[in-house]
Amino acid sequence: MPSFESPSRAEPRYQLTPLSDGGAMVIVRSHARPMPLILLSFVAIAAIVIAIAVCVSDTSLGVVQASVVVLALLVVLYVVSIIATSAFGIERYMITATSLTRHWKVLCLRGAAQYDFAHMGPIHYVASSWVANKTSDRTAHVRIGFRYGAQDVQLDNFLNENEVDIFLQDISPYLPEHVMPRISMVTSTAAPNSHDPTTASHVV
Repeated sequence: MPSFESPSRAEPRYQLTPLSDGGAMVIVRSHARPMPLILLSFVAIAAIVIAIAVCVSDTSLGVVQASVVVLALLVVLYVVSIIATSAFGIERYMITATSLTRHWKVLCLRGAAQYDFAHMGPIHYVASSWVANKTSDRTAHVRIGFRYGAQDVQLDNFLNENEVDIFLQDISPYLPEHVMPRISMVTSTAAPNSHDPTTASHVV
């Protein structure tokens, strides 16, 4: 039987639906936190204002001015992509007898990746750094990881950091035994470094 931590049990935002073939479908909607989105909106507005100010101040843009405008526009595009993902992002996990498939969609953009269980190792979660606080010792964003053939796969996701353990518990009954999380495990996204606490692996 898999062994897990006991996270604080909050109702997860995702919806798990068992399928008639013994598999499952999980729908996860991105979590739009109002305050970060408001702050990001101000950043985008500030970048637009800077770009306009540079263009208005000197119609014959030099290299420096042009670089500032391009940088400001890149910032705007990046911020808009984050806001769109947070507000409209949705992903669907399809678990069958032979594979795990992740579909994602943000407005008109979409993608999918399928992984055959025959080539997969146990699923775990992957953290880039540790951020300790009073309610959780988890990082602000956690990827789902597993060994796939000769490579390590890290799936980005729309789960909150405190939903990952619950998610793994809920999908475990639909996974083959060799793919089930054996333990609650965190591995680093960087090479292990005993002198850097932000890249240390942690296993419970």
